[in-house]
Amino acid sequence: MSSASSSGALAAALAACDSNGTASLTLPGAKGAIRLDSCYRGREQFVCSLNTLLDEAKKLNNEYGHIIEAKYLAVGNVDAICRIRPDALSADLTKAGTFGARFKDLRTEYDRRISCAMKVEQNLKQVNLGDMPHSADILKSMNDTLEADLKDVAATRQQIFDLNEKMQASQKAIVTIEKLRPTMCLSTSVPTTAERAEKPGGGGQ
Repeated sequence: MSSASSSGALAAALAACDSNGTASLTLPGAKGAIRLDSCYRGREQFVCSLNTLLDEAKKLNNEYGHIIEAKYLAVGNVDAICRIRPDALSADLTKAGTFGARFKDLRTEYDRRISCAMKVEQNLKQVNLGDMPHSADILKSMNDTLEADLKDVAATRQQIFDLNEKMQASQKAIVTIEKLRPTMCLSTSVPTTAERAEKPGGGGQ
């Protein structure tokens, strides 16, 4: 799936969540109705969008985690560099670029949800449930619920940020390795130093 289509899929899924929400929500205040920020269309919509972001984060890890696992940063000699196939390098470099674009979209949407929750928390400070005996408890519970909904997303957000840092480092390593291969590697028909050493009598005797 291309970066554009992946980005479109995320946007479409988030739009589907928004379509199930209520466009304008109000709560009672001391001087009249308090309109919640338009970013928030009810908990159903909010949680749906958070779950969509969690799903996208899992996809990024599953689809691109192998680039980190390839340990391009760990290569320490010419033989290790020359054993890496050029087509594998090229493919992983392209995928790393695709990951970067999808990560950028995901980060933007993460930040929007976190910002939205903060705006709603500010709105709730103006809410007055004077006709409810347990007004303070209800409002505290509403804030606690918002924070709980965000908890898993915040943790996953950090994991994806860590993955992005590793991906950027791997991407730079791939670029460097691509430059080193034609400089130091022989054709595939010629055995490497390590391969010669593995053969009987290959220790130079």
